[in-house]
Amino acid sequence: MKTLIVVRHGWAGDAAHFALEGGLNDDRRPIDKRGRREVRQMAKGLRFVFKECSVVATSPLVRAHQTAEVLIENWPRGEKPQLIELKELRPATAPEVTWAALSKLKAADVVTIVGHEPHLSKFLSFMLTGDTQHPLPLKKGGVAVIEIKSADKRVLKCLIQPAQLIKIRKS
Repeated sequence: MKTLIVVRHGWAGDAAHFALEGGLNDDRRPIDKRGRREVRQMAKGLRFVFKECSVVATSPLVRAHQTAEVLIENWPRGEKPQLIELKELRPATAPEVTWAALSKLKAADVVTIVGHEPHLSKFLSFMLTGDTQHPLPLKKGGVAVIEIKSADKRVLKCLIQPAQLIKIRKS
């Protein structure tokens, strides 16, 4: 893998409100209309930055899976990325475990992952510093891009918030 695109899932409303409406398991909370709209716009902005992606790996939680599906539906021309579900992208997973699972995707040059906070912030910190003490927060729909130079050298190429991706799309 040469490039890792890290995406936080789209807007999914309030967890407490979901529970009040009968959503017993937060793992099943979906992205809402706002989330779908924002992810579509985000995908259109991403396509100006990245023309290709081999794999989109997602957390098994519904809101991340739906975000990944909308990203793939709106990917630019050419072959659509393969969608895979990785339990190692669940929110409570240790970043080292997530990286070990992603490292097995060696044939893919560009991999996108879709997950949750605070897991992704800690994962980004781990990837860039080797520990989780300096998290890099991502807003819902936010994107970070890491260039993988070698097993022990990784570089943050950009950190893009949703509003910036939408402006990229419109420019």
